[in-house]
Amino acid sequence: MFQHLCRRGSGRPEPLTKPIITFFIVFLLHLPAVGPAEDGPDGDSEDAAAVSENHAWGAIGGLAGIYYERIDQEGVSNLIVPFFEVSYITPEFFGLSAGAGLTGYMRDAHGEDREDKALDDDNVVLHKLFLNYRRSRTSIKFGRQALEYMTLLSDYYEAVSLSIEEIDSLTLNAAYVTKVAESDIDKFTDFQNINRDNESLDDFLVAAEITWTVLPETAAVTLYCYHHGNLYQLYGSHAELFYPAQDSRFGFNLDAYGTDEDRVNGLSDEQGEVHDSTIWHINPVIEVHDFVLSAGYVRAGMAVGAREGGLLDDYFNPFNEGDKVFEPDAITWYGGLSWEDNGFSLGLVLGTTDYIDDGNPLTEKEFDIRAGLRLLENLTLETEVAFVDSKGPEGNYSVLEATLFYEF
Repeated sequence: MFQHLCRRGSGRPEPLTKPIITFFIVFLLHLPAVGPAEDGPDGDSEDAAAVSENHAWGAIGGLAGIYYERIDQEGVSNLIVPFFEVSYITPEFFGLSAGAGLTGYMRDAHGEDREDKALDDDNVVLHKLFLNYRRSRTSIKFGRQALEYMTLLSDYYEAVSLSIEEIDSLTLNAAYVTKVAESDIDKFTDFQNINRDNESLDDFLVAAEITWTVLPETAAVTLYCYHHGNLYQLYGSHAELFYPAQDSRFGFNLDAYGTDEDRVNGLSDEQGEVHDSTIWHINPVIEVHDFVLSAGYVRAGMAVGAREGGLLDDYFNPFNEGDKVFEPDAITWYGGLSWEDNGFSLGLVLGTTDYIDDGNPLTEKEFDIRAGLRLLENLTLETEVAFVDSKGPEGNYSVLEATLFYEF
């Protein structure tokens, strides 16, 4: 199925697309119907989590807060961003429901100019507007939405998505994406074609993932395939293997993906030659009571490193900054410790990345400190500071971030 969904082509849906859609429509019609529901969407999806209380007329919820960032790098720059987000989901009626969400911010930047400043012109964005249809344990969603179950897709998208959980322990997620809105806490860029107006690139992405939960809380495997028009085709996997014990567990997370780059538009080295990209990650974890001890090794490909950014989340980056993790021939080692109890959390991450820049071996070290405190039932303060020791042209710098938000 992955090869059918991710077939390389001209950028337009191939003849196989029509029978696939027809198959899913027939499949949905043969599932048990879902009657009227007063409790709105179920499950633990991003949309269900965005609302605080369900009523007969639907569910509404959101958050409001303020974000502060200070960068000390050959001068000091400060950024203050008040923001809000509100979402509404209708009650479900015979399997049908709809949702909408609005997010916005005001940006107040001082000091050194920031590279992303010109992109931050969209102060209010309708980031959700979708129609969802569910029968039994299968659902299909149309419109602006978060693809929270996709491994590498963490923004908001204009898409058609499908989720099938008809077989116990097996989950299939698929999506056809045409637009993306970048959604960082310090920046929200409105929806645009995923080719970023580059006329030589196709404006669609097809993604498919299948997850097999071998044993709950113990072993699971995810395989995924993304086909981004005439830019790249990506194959990846995620595996979890843990041994649970009383009040503790230990095990590994294993991740890897590689891309088949388009020979015209794909990633190229300094000589302009296109190469396929790869990255893999080993992450042993020990959890004891409220403490989590973790470590990791991340290795990027030699010629062009690993593809990241754009549509892809920096899923393999363990740091707050971690600018060099995806560079060519980058090797990252890190360790971390976190603790959370009764509304208070604390985390530490320390690591180093060795990489190649213009033929020169360089090293970047980073130390991150994270802390969170629930001040009131719905009021939370989160802070993080990153200290970066870079041998590259960036030099040493530090980043302080603080977010105060109220959920309703």
